[in-house]
Amino acid sequence: MSTVRVLMRGLRWRALDRGFTSVHHVGGCRSLGLGSGTRINSFESVQLSRRSFGSSPTRFAGKSEEESETKEDLGNLEDLEDSSASKANGAQASDGTAAGDSSTVADLEAQLAQKEEEIGKLNDLRIRYLADMENTRMIAKRDVANAHQYGITKFAKSLLEVADNLNRALGAIPAEKLEGGDKYLKELYIGVEMTRKELMRVFRSNEIKEFAAEGDEFDPNVHQALFESEIPGTKEGIIVSITKKGYMINDRVLRAAEVGVSKAVSEESEDKS
Repeated sequence: MSTVRVLMRGLRWRALDRGFTSVHHVGGCRSLGLGSGTRINSFESVQLSRRSFGSSPTRFAGKSEEESETKEDLGNLEDLEDSSASKANGAQASDGTAAGDSSTVADLEAQLAQKEEEIGKLNDLRIRYLADMENTRMIAKRDVANAHQYGITKFAKSLLEVADNLNRALGAIPAEKLEGGDKYLKELYIGVEMTRKELMRVFRSNEIKEFAAEGDEFDPNVHQALFESEIPGTKEGIIVSITKKGYMINDRVLRAAEVGVSKAVSEESEDKS
């Protein structure tokens, strides 16, 4: 701005020396005023000098030199104006670039937030899938274990009636008959008993166990009470008779034992006794 002032001051002195009354700055355009009140643009001052004062030999004797100097001054002034305009355009461009950069940063932040949200959703899905896979693995493992432990449950139940029939056959032969001289009956009894023992051995090898015996306490989880009986001298809830033996496979009840259970002796029974 100091350079512009110096040039304007020099231009003003030259204009006054050439007959112009004043030099004005109007909206970024320099204008020269004539003494008669006429104002012209500074960029037309050279043409004005040629038109208006070309025939004056006394005042404008060094016309060509002054015109060249005026052209040079106006050229410098135009260069300064162009420089100011370029600076203004550069400032506007920098402002536009800054605004563009800020909008670009905002867009990148929005995209980053969106990607982080997507990553969070994917992590949640990954955790859920891993949990589902772990549950599936545990269920499959449990099913395999159950297949090994309880895969023969149906087959074992079908053999329980065989064991019951063997027990009935052994119980149907009185002990005094066995002590007698009937050789064939005794051999038959021994064969049935050996068959029953072999069946029990097979049961035990497959984790099938027989339970229930007279004198045990009644357990509703593994025993099924068919009747109750008052037996003097026996406390309540004791197994006094077994109709069918109970069986378990591993830790599960394969079949509940069918038993008779003692109950409390009434006062009438005590009086009768």
